[in-house]
Amino acid sequence: IALYEAFRHEKSSPLPEPIIQFGEYACWERRLLKDGLLGDQLAYWKNQLADLLTESGYQVSRDNNTEPSFQFNRHSIDINEKLLAELRVFAKKENSTLFMVLLTALIATLYVSTGRQEIRVGTLVANRRRRESEMTIGHFVNTVILSGHVSPELELKQLLGQIRDVTLRAQRYQEFPMEELMRELEFKEGCDRASLFSVLINYQKHDFKPVHVSGLTFASWNVPYTNSEAEPLPTAFDLIFNLKETSTMLTGTVNVRDDNSIGGNTMVLVERLNRVLETLISDPKRLVLSVVRDFVETRNFAGT
Repeated sequence: IALYEAFRHEKSSPLPEPIIQFGEYACWERRLLKDGLLGDQLAYWKNQLADLLTESGYQVSRDNNTEPSFQFNRHSIDINEKLLAELRVFAKKENSTLFMVLLTALIATLYVSTGRQEIRVGTLVANRRRRESEMTIGHFVNTVILSGHVSPELELKQLLGQIRDVTLRAQRYQEFPMEELMRELEFKEGCDRASLFSVLINYQKHDFKPVHVSGLTFASWNVPYTNSEAEPLPTAFDLIFNLKETSTMLTGTVNVRDDNSIGGNTMVLVERLNRVLETLISDPKRLVLSVVRDFVETRNFAGT
């Protein structure tokens, strides 16, 4: 908007010059990797995944005799203004962010759906912790892995505390490139990169308000999500959550691959997620085991 106004009046850019260009950042990152100066970050991620390399934290169940499917079922997620307001109040009370609360509910939901105690979720981070990158246009985005350990005796509030700590540490070590981590584990540790995580959550916060200048309106374009029974989507992930938070609502979609252990029933998955969210804010000291029992009693547990 600043550039548009300046160029419209035939003025030079009023924006400060960036400290670095993206190409400089890329070269700098390569040097850090080559010289081993990101070794502490690599050590952190290897330590995080050390006891998980032999068994996936969220592993799909497929017939080994069949080819992997690229057909997805999609379902929309729509958290209304009332529930969103309650979630924000709860997050603030628990010294957490809305993302941490949602991730906790998601991990609890996956435990309910699969019975697996070790669950790993990948998420995208801005990777702009360094001051030099703040005013530079470029694809700094990186992926980090958030691991959750769920047990029946764990309170939902305790699980939230665990996820909060994991998320904060991941933010601290977000600079190590995920692709480099995958190569390291694949070639030196013999780990199948596909086993690191099978769930991806893409969470975006949109708080941009429309701006009216010179007869034009600059505003976010809300592209409507469409639902379809199945569609081709070439990806290595079994579950993909795309979520967008605005000032009044939280919307998005969940894509579930047909050949995973949840059976592609996206509607059931979203219903479970909503119920876990409601339980988390109304009774945070509720044991995970109690939540599972509720789903069993309503015949919603693990495909029944």
